[in-house]
Amino acid sequence: MKACIISWTLVLTLTTLTPCVLAATFATELVLLSKTSTSLTVSWTEASGITTATYYVITVDDSSNTRVQTTNITDLTTTNLTVTALQQAKSYTFTLTTYDSDDMMIGSQYTLRVATVYDTWNTKAIIAIAVASFILLVLCIAQLCSMLSNQDKDKERWKKEVLLVKQKQKEEKRKNKTDKSRRTSRTREDVDEVDVPI
Repeated sequence: MKACIISWTLVLTLTTLTPCVLAATFATELVLLSKTSTSLTVSWTEASGITTATYYVITVDDSSNTRVQTTNITDLTTTNLTVTALQQAKSYTFTLTTYDSDDMMIGSQYTLRVATVYDTWNTKAIIAIAVASFILLVLCIAQLCSMLSNQDKDKERWKKEVLLVKQKQKEEKRKNKTDKSRRTSRTREDVDEVDVPI
């Protein structure tokens, strides 16, 4: 009878203590939140409960396995990250790892491969075309103004030439009148000087 009581007490003690020993938790479920032609935003489930996690590390590699960015996140309540300045229509791999205070990895790594959007309306190209068009428009306006200015100058020159021609014509007429007048007076004088027989 005493042996039975001791064994039941031992079983109850072990059963009571078992739920108190919890496994360390870590960040999980890396998913895509949003994407553009130059940025990607990912999200994950934070480490919760009794955990030895101290920080997360998220790495981003391009399709040729070149490291684009490494981010250390010490605030364990942070659950998303946006990476910018990416190339359009390119594939990138995100890797999420949880570490403890001794820089030891906790749990599993989570990876996610996503691509940026292809921007059919390439913003840089549109800006370049707009700037080029503006410069071309300014040059055309400047050329037109120059042509109009030259036309005005040509008109002024033409007017001056016409005035000069008219002045020369007037002077010629005056000269001709003067010459004619002189000839007439000379003729009269000559007539007066001729001896007329009586």
